[in-house]
Amino acid sequence: MPEDWPDQYFGTWWRSPFEEFNKELQRIEKMMFTSYWRHVPFNRDFSFGESSGQVLNEIDRFSVALDVAHFRPDELKVNITGQELTIEGKHDERIDEYGSIQRMFIRKFNLPEDTNLDAIRSSITENGVLQIEAPKQGGQIGQTRSIPIEPTPRK
Repeated sequence: MPEDWPDQYFGTWWRSPFEEFNKELQRIEKMMFTSYWRHVPFNRDFSFGESSGQVLNEIDRFSVALDVAHFRPDELKVNITGQELTIEGKHDERIDEYGSIQRMFIRKFNLPEDTNLDAIRSSITENGVLQIEAPKQGGQIGQTRSIPIEPTPRK
């Protein structure tokens, strides 16, 4: 064996020369896409805007759970107009050490006819999931109404 051949992997599993480089790139990528106002698990950073959330239309209730971890509660609005539920989120441009970011979304849901519009409630969990629940049976179709967002009690 020539003297200049590296023998540092002798007796161990051979590792790719790009393994350390790849680890460093993943670390940098994780830093770049971490949310701006709190830590959000890395796999959720790329889910923004890709999903309608979890929608359940059961016999006794209608519910929506939406990942809004990139927004503070005061940057969210939940409204009902007729049989349409509208969820809006917007934050102005923010500058950090990597550049700037601005986000906004509008998500609309058609409520079932038998939804009790007067009993709709919304809350937000500590990990940034907006939950909206509406029991069925009764209620009146009316004008636009805002639904306050309440924090979920800690367990």
